[in-house]
Amino acid sequence: MIPDHDPAPRPPLTIEYAFLLALVAPLLHLLWGIMFAGIGFKLPESQDGMAVLVTYGGIFALCAARFRQPPARQLGFVAAPLSAWLAVLFLAPTLVLTSELNNVLNSVLPSVPMPAAALVPAQRFTGPALAVLGIAVYPLAYGVFFRGVLQPLATARLGVVPGVLGTAVMAAFGSAFLPALLTGSLLARSPLLLDALVLCVLRQCAGSLYPALALEALWGAAGVAATYQLFGLAGFDAGGTHTPGPWVAGATALMLVGLALCRTAARSASPAQG
Repeated sequence: MIPDHDPAPRPPLTIEYAFLLALVAPLLHLLWGIMFAGIGFKLPESQDGMAVLVTYGGIFALCAARFRQPPARQLGFVAAPLSAWLAVLFLAPTLVLTSELNNVLNSVLPSVPMPAAALVPAQRFTGPALAVLGIAVYPLAYGVFFRGVLQPLATARLGVVPGVLGTAVMAAFGSAFLPALLTGSLLARSPLLLDALVLCVLRQCAGSLYPALALEALWGAAGVAATYQLFGLAGFDAGGTHTPGPWVAGATALMLVGLALCRTAARSASPAQG
């Protein structure tokens, strides 16, 4: 009798499985980056972009094989209320607050110089590569996995507040791991937790992944602009160790308005799917 070679259905996706993948993802990201550098990728941004895509693309494929709902519903690719889209605009200045938190930490903690090997002069395509990374690659890779896959599982198992906080911690760790290796201090990258928390709150309240992706892409565009000092804001992309207080206070006030809009969105949206 010829045996049946049809594979049995894989077990459903669990928080334990996704959490394990989230823990190993930064290490895989590092290993892929080393490999792409070794085979001849000269532009650091291209090395990192390919490493991110391969790492989180492979992880997403492993998770998608265990989905029990349509992918759009599982990940949160559903319509978001208008208040969630308005929140994106008000939460955008959070980047200034995060930058100032970095400034404060740099003034308190001993400064760790960047290794000389990591200081690569800007090349011809550095600007476009940074734009692709910040606006497309990072939002899709981190957003889809952490806030699309992991967060619905975490909130369903642990509850909304612990699930959102836990997802934010894991997302911040995934983003900070490689920079922390270069600087030798994970604490210096801790302001990334604020960004991750804002994104997770927005995703949860909107019941949709779209606004969080839009906000992260907007932050990426602002980060690229700041690299070329287009804002000219002291302590952010211009000279000075700190951003002026009125700017920080304004960014904080706008962030609070954005979070209030998230609350409004949560009342009009269905719970995040997962």
